[in-house]
Amino acid sequence: MQICRYILSFSVLLVSFGLVAEEVKQQYTLETLVNQALSRSDQILSQQARIEEKQEAAVQAGAWKNPTLNVNGGVKRALPSLGPMFQVGISQQILFPGKQNLHREIAGFDKEIESISLAESELAITTDVIRLAYEYAMYERKLKFAESRRKRFELIQSYLAGHMFASPQQITTRLIVKERLRNINADWLQLQGAVKSRFEQLNFYVEADSQSNPTIAVPWLKGGRVLSDNEWATQVREDNFSLASQKVQVEKATKEQQLLRREVWPDISLSAFYGQETAGDTQRTAGIGLGIPLPLWNRNQAGIRSTSLKIKAEKYQLSLKEKQTEADIRKLLAQYEASRKIAGQYPQESIAMLEANLQTMEKEFRKNRVDFLLFLELDVQAAETVNHVLDAQLAVLESILSIFFIACDQTLLSQLSTF
Repeated sequence: MQICRYILSFSVLLVSFGLVAEEVKQQYTLETLVNQALSRSDQILSQQARIEEKQEAAVQAGAWKNPTLNVNGGVKRALPSLGPMFQVGISQQILFPGKQNLHREIAGFDKEIESISLAESELAITTDVIRLAYEYAMYERKLKFAESRRKRFELIQSYLAGHMFASPQQITTRLIVKERLRNINADWLQLQGAVKSRFEQLNFYVEADSQSNPTIAVPWLKGGRVLSDNEWATQVREDNFSLASQKVQVEKATKEQQLLRREVWPDISLSAFYGQETAGDTQRTAGIGLGIPLPLWNRNQAGIRSTSLKIKAEKYQLSLKEKQTEADIRKLLAQYEASRKIAGQYPQESIAMLEANLQTMEKEFRKNRVDFLLFLELDVQAAETVNHVLDAQLAVLESILSIFFIACDQTLLSQLSTF
């Protein structure tokens, strides 16, 4: 018993001096989350392997063809003699000048397309992680505000429960508080699920312990940065994943046409042979040969016309994507302009001010110096304002992410705090 008292006293001392701390929450920054997501993404690793695969395929496409070895044997009869004969030959196909490089270049375009896809995936993961991190942070703030509302109305309910109510108005007040508390509890539970679901979505990219109740530090978007329509439209025309990929398709079709035009010119085949016949006297033969296909029946004209039409189709597709991309960026910039102005009306301090006002008015209500209906109206307006404040952050963030993604701007993470 004495030992137990010593242990208890020692524990109290540890707590008093702060040596036994509460469970420390995991804290994450956007940079940490994005770096973890990119480093452990199977999609990124898969595409990196595909790039290496396309690189090796391009090297193979430009490789020399193997020589051909021919060995013939038999019997030669020169009456009255009979003797063996054999012949050994080797031939090597040599492509017309330029064909080999064109084969390599055409295959290399596949690697270029995969590289564009890799950059697109990296930016897509970055934007998705940032979006989920903001949603988690904003819903967590909504949850904290809902918790304070719930505690406030529980306190009011306890206060009202300690007083006798005789008039219908007083009874109605008690019923209103009861129903309001039930609705707030429902909102609180729903927000708990929203926070949990955002965390699980984010945990697809990073590994974190959900029981640690992690906190994510995200910069507050003030909405003060104005974006130039013409500047971003120009940037999108120069840097866009879809346009870049389509431009590669045009170049690839052009190279394919060049190759088909060269296919008209024949490849040559060099050969060398040695033979020996023994039927009576031994006879030996040796020589070299040159083989050239004659382009009589097939001059590849239909193939050349086909690639001409393919180039035309790819250019039309590029023009269509350029128009669509410019329309998209201008639409996104208009959405951003509206959302940033809304975000500018709701500074970060709004939530703390609303919370302080509600606490003050709640105390005044319990002192019978504020009408109950006015307090309820203030509570409703405060809840709506908090939702507007945090939803405005998500709206302006969504516009920023979409603009940077369509413009292939990899500086998103470093510039986010400037908005």
